[in-house]
Amino acid sequence: MLNVAETGVQVTSGTPSLTKTGDFTQNPCRGDFERNRDVSTGALGGIAFWYREVDNQSMATRDVLIVGGIVGLLVSSAVLALMWFGVAGVLYVGRTDLMRIFWPSSVMLTTGWRTTLHGIGVTAVSVALNCLLYMVVAYGLRRVVLTVKTLAGT
Repeated sequence: MLNVAETGVQVTSGTPSLTKTGDFTQNPCRGDFERNRDVSTGALGGIAFWYREVDNQSMATRDVLIVGGIVGLLVSSAVLALMWFGVAGVLYVGRTDLMRIFWPSSVMLTTGWRTTLHGIGVTAVSVALNCLLYMVVAYGLRRVVLTVKTLAGT
């Protein structure tokens, strides 16, 4: 059992929440301490959350890669949904095929992209390549932003 006087854990309505105790933040669900001045913590519905709050810092590399992968997956999913319903023609603007711009690896798709084992496999590889592409673009943008910040002296 947690000793409220020693840990600084606050219990509200029977749900423990995370608090700061000096330079330490305790997670009562795991019973460990994290030493970091930048950690802000809180609880919502009995589930403990914490996040780093850093002044004027860009996203971490891991976060950028995760966001890039998610965006790539969302783009691929949206295009596949349009193809599934047979309205992928809305992806044309003039003579430009937006599907080829937002999902370059879609050129790999076969006619049986959703019905044959080979087609489904090629589609999965194409989606994975698109996620990797978006991750590379996101990482490249992060590096450019950090370089510009460094050159600007901020």
